[in-house]
Amino acid sequence: MEVVKVKDLSKIYIEGYTKVMALRGVNLSVKEKEFIAIVGPSGSGKSTLLNLIGGLDKPYEGRVIVNNKDIYKMSDEELTIFRRREIGYIFQFYNLIPSITVKDNILLPLELDNREVDSKYLDEIVSFMNIKEMLNFYPSSLSGGQKQRVAIARALITKPSIILADEPTGNLDTKTAKDVINLMKLSVLKYHQTLIMITHDPTIAAHADRTINLVDGRIIGGN
Repeated sequence: MEVVKVKDLSKIYIEGYTKVMALRGVNLSVKEKEFIAIVGPSGSGKSTLLNLIGGLDKPYEGRVIVNNKDIYKMSDEELTIFRRREIGYIFQFYNLIPSITVKDNILLPLELDNREVDSKYLDEIVSFMNIKEMLNFYPSSLSGGQKQRVAIARALITKPSIILADEPTGNLDTKTAKDVINLMKLSVLKYHQTLIMITHDPTIAAHADRTINLVDGRIIGGN
C-alpha cells in the first residue's frame, strides 16, 4: 500500500532577481514499511523534497499525498495537527531543547498535542534506544550518538506512520553513524513504519531498501 505519493512536484525559490528551481516535476511513490534513501550532491533538492513531503514547506506546483490525504489542501491548523500525529522528524543537528531533560525532549511532541503519555510505550522506546539511564540528563551532557538516539525516540513517541530523517548521521563518526542507522532500521521493523531518509553518503544509503537519486531537482534514477 502506498503511504506517500508525490505528483509533479516543483519548488521555486526567489533569490534577489533570480528564480531558483529547487525541484522540477518530481514524482515519487513510497510503500508502507519501506525504507528509502534519497541521495544526491549538495543543492540537488534533497532537503526541499523532504520538507515538502513533511508539510514543512509549500510547493510551487504539484501534490503530496500522505496516507491518502492531499496535505496541501489542508488548512494550516489541520496540517499542523496532521504533522504532529502522522510524521516523525529526525534532524542532522538533533534539534533538542538544551534547557529541558532528555525525558521532556522526548515527550515534547505529545505535550504540544495535549496527549497523554503511554508510560509503557515510553519505557519500551528508551530501553530499545539504550537511553533509559539518561532520562534526567540534559542534552549538553550527551555525546552526538546519544543525542541522535534521543531524537529518534522523540520521533517515535507519537507512533507516527512515517519517519523523515534529514542527514541523521551527518554529524556522527563512522562507527556511531552505523549504530544509529541500524537502530533506525530496527525501529522501522519493530514499529511497522515507513522511513524516508536523505543522505549524501552512499555507504549509509546502502542500508535502505531502495535508493532514489536526485540531481538538479530531478529524479534521475534509483533502484
